[in-house]
Amino acid sequence: MTYTMEPTPRPPIHLMIFSHGHAKPLTPPGNLTYNLRKITNPPRHMLQNYDGRARRLRDHMLRDAEFVSMLERARRDVDDYLGHADTKRAAEVDRESSAARGEGGEENDGGQQIESSDNNEPVTLRLACFCAQGKHRSVAFAEELAASNWPKHYVVTLEHRDVDLAKADRGKTERRDKARWSKGSELSMVSSAECDFDE
Repeated sequence: MTYTMEPTPRPPIHLMIFSHGHAKPLTPPGNLTYNLRKITNPPRHMLQNYDGRARRLRDHMLRDAEFVSMLERARRDVDDYLGHADTKRAAEVDRESSAARGEGGEENDGGQQIESSDNNEPVTLRLACFCAQGKHRSVAFAEELAASNWPKHYVVTLEHRDVDLAKADRGKTERRDKARWSKGSELSMVSSAECDFDE
């Protein structure tokens, strides 16, 4: 008897790429994280006029050897991370194909084939890319990573959490945090001053 096996469609892989500032970590965190603060900032005039979505700023960053090296490493990391998932899934598909052809496979007490888990479950991988403010280096990195030549069954989404955060809002947050720190320091100093110990 001849069995004709339909090719098993590859389940989607959801690649979620985020850029953000380092002060507020990504929630939930990324499976893979890249710290762009180590990369040299673009010139001041670029920082003032563009964010990481601008082609001009991205082209500048692509001339930075460290930036390109980190980008290549990130692509390899994704391939390695998802390659393990694909290998595991392929092994499960092979076992199912063999079982359908009657070439063994695990059996339960009633002689029935034990069903494998659903191989078409999507896999989600979160990549977190961060720099000082989440507006330039991390955004350019995330943009270039998203534009990579990924396999067709990858569903790529891109989100820049902090790039459009207004300077006024950022300044307000910084002033509030500074005020809290100052108040905490003053309380600490008062408490220390009031605690005189007799020797």
